[in-house]
Amino acid sequence: MTTATDPEHLASPIQELRTLYREAEARASRLRLIVETRASLDQYPLPRAITDITGLIGSFCGGAAIHLRDPADQHQTIADNAMASKDGRVLVIFEDQAIARMGDEDKTSLQIVADLVAAAVFADDREQEREALLLMLAEREKQLAQLVAAILSTQERERAHIAYDLHDGVAQTLVSLLHHLQALEADPGLTAVLANKVDQCSEIARLAIQDIRHAIADLRPAELDDLGLPAAISAKLDTVDEIACRLDNRLPDGRLPQAIEIVLYRVAQEAITNARKHAGCQNLHVQLRIDADHVVLEANDDGCGFPLAGAQGDATPVRGFGIGLSAMQERLSLVNGTLDIISAANQGTRLIARVPLIDKG
Repeated sequence: MTTATDPEHLASPIQELRTLYREAEARASRLRLIVETRASLDQYPLPRAITDITGLIGSFCGGAAIHLRDPADQHQTIADNAMASKDGRVLVIFEDQAIARMGDEDKTSLQIVADLVAAAVFADDREQEREALLLMLAEREKQLAQLVAAILSTQERERAHIAYDLHDGVAQTLVSLLHHLQALEADPGLTAVLANKVDQCSEIARLAIQDIRHAIADLRPAELDDLGLPAAISAKLDTVDEIACRLDNRLPDGRLPQAIEIVLYRVAQEAITNARKHAGCQNLHVQLRIDADHVVLEANDDGCGFPLAGAQGDATPVRGFGIGLSAMQERLSLVNGTLDIISAANQGTRLIARVPLIDKG
């Protein structure tokens, strides 16, 4: 009679334990392959990760190699000693003996590894495409900035040329005319009627000279070149006698990019001209500030205002109102700026020009 401790009775349970141990060890090995594959992809650049994963697969099942291929080649037949990811981007090639030793669970684990690598390859491709697009966009933005700067520079050169022509031509002619009129006024032979007419002509000549000088200053303000935007706007406001003007400068010290200074000065110029000639206002308040990543110029007057074609903020005046607004919008568009208008009949006008500040240097 045999007992439970006899060798023949112990052999079967021991064998089962050994089998369970080997199966557990195999599962741990498959899990470790997947976990270490994921860790390598997360930790290293793709080429280094693929090298490491090739070694992991080799340790798992024997010699192997990983090949990346174009998904368009999915129609190509895969050899018996190879395995492809589901999207066809990754091909794992094994030694013949390795394939023969694999069980279904081993193949499933290797399929997961191939798909993990394929997903990483796809993500890397998209990242490279994104970086290429960003570089292209940055280059386009640089070219656009250069084009805008060239356009504004050309416009300012044309203005300067016109200013010089006015100064050396019409202005000098008017000054000469005034001198002749003044000389004529001193003629004792003039009758009272003629003397009065000459005096009126002299006054007209003086006003014309004053207007010409203002026009020359507007065409090319020296303050904008030498001192910057706030000083140029302040100098412009100082020429306005009939309105109480105030500048609230909240910009930090330093100069803004030249293109932004030119555009915002021209917008301020149009706003001041509109306030003087069309608004019938008593007060004009101009503010400069930085709002997030934008430079903001805001002009408020207490004049007659004007009705807007759309809702408040719609920069489209009713026909016959808002002189110069189109010029403001066109200039602002050159530097990706916007113009908001808040106005109504007999309620004044508020203009808000915003320009993105990409670079302060």
